Amino acid sequence: MNPFELALRLASVTMLTFLAMLWLRDTHKSLPGRLAALFLFAIVSYLLCPPLDRHWQLGILELPIFFGCFGAALFFYLMSRAVFDDQFRLRPWHAVILLTMEAMGFWHRYGGPPAAITSAGEVSFFASFDPGQIALVLHQMLSLGLTLAALILALTGKAADLVEARRHLRTIFVAISGIYILVVLGIEILLRDQQPGQMLEMLNIAAIFCLTFGFALTLTQLKPMALPPSPVEASISTTTTTPEKLDEPPDGTENLVAGRAEDALLAALKSALEADLVYRVEGLSIRQLAQRLGTQEYRLRRLINGRMGHRNFNEFLIRYRIDEVRARFADPGATALPILTIALESGFSSLGPFNRAFKDITGMTPRAYRASPQGKTPRE
Repeated sequence: MNPFELALRLASVTMLTFLAMLWLRDTHKSLPGRLAALFLFAIVSYLLCPPLDRHWQLGILELPIFFGCFGAALFFYLMSRAVFDDQFRLRPWHAVILLTMEAMGFWHRYGGPPAAITSAGEVSFFASFDPGQIALVLHQMLSLGLTLAALILALTGKAADLVEARRHLRTIFVAISGIYILVVLGIEILLRDQQPGQMLEMLNIAAIFCLTFGFALTLTQLKPMALPPSPVEASISTTTTTPEKLDEPPDGTENLVAGRAEDALLAALKSALEADLVYRVEGLSIRQLAQRLGTQEYRLRRLINGRMGHRNFNEFLIRYRIDEVRARFADPGATALPILTIALESGFSSLGPFNRAFKDITGMTPRAYRASPQGKTPRE
């Protein structure tokens, strides 16, 4: 192996390992922190796999490294979802995908039957059917799909994200790293199982080194703002998250004017939501709401996040819709109305998303909640 290539690999591995340790130290109690550290381990594995495959022999010790390498795309997807979606949870099907990817990778690496030889000493027709190569192609296709899914989810969710640092992180981290992963996967698919040229290999390692250094700086600075807060017992009400002393303006003349303007915008926002019921508008975006209130989008985003404590605009609207549904469940005059009718009139587009949102917030299905004593008690 080229000494310069080896030095770059080891330097990148050192930085990634250090960054992963920092993440685990500061965020080990949060799912995004653990998944981010797992993805960093996957990159370390990706850097170590080629030397293991061609030069080094570590025996059973190499299995964890290949495990990280084969699951890198899924770890990237899971990390992206956890960092950018506060409601994300690991599901059984994630484990199924991981086991599938690992099986494909290890089959290509270690398995596969030998070529069939006929009695005449000739290679049979089935020799061209190489299960290991098929496993490799399927693994690459699945990795490509997961990376594209992570990019799409990160970019489409940016408009509703109220956390400014996390909005920047979507572009800086996921877009850049995701596009790079797509390029690498594309090259690997074109090369199939062939070894890349030395120049291409050096460019790849140099790019990983630069991206690693940049990510080390960016993630360390943005980590406290980008990750969800520690889980607490969240209030169902949309008004109890407003900090105390809401109307107390900051010191200084300029800050006093800005504080009064923000208070006026908060009052207008609450009026639009509680009196005009704008949350019922299907597909309402934060840009449309800002235009309705006559303010800039970034001001409204900062208000809802900083003053009302919400991190996602769509979830902010959903809480108002759920509050209305719960109030109507307790209304004696609405007992004959079907649940679907109430959900649609409250701003939900269909029953499925409504059922999921209602259970996430209340811990009960709409039908069970409506039949419970809690569902018959009018809300203050």
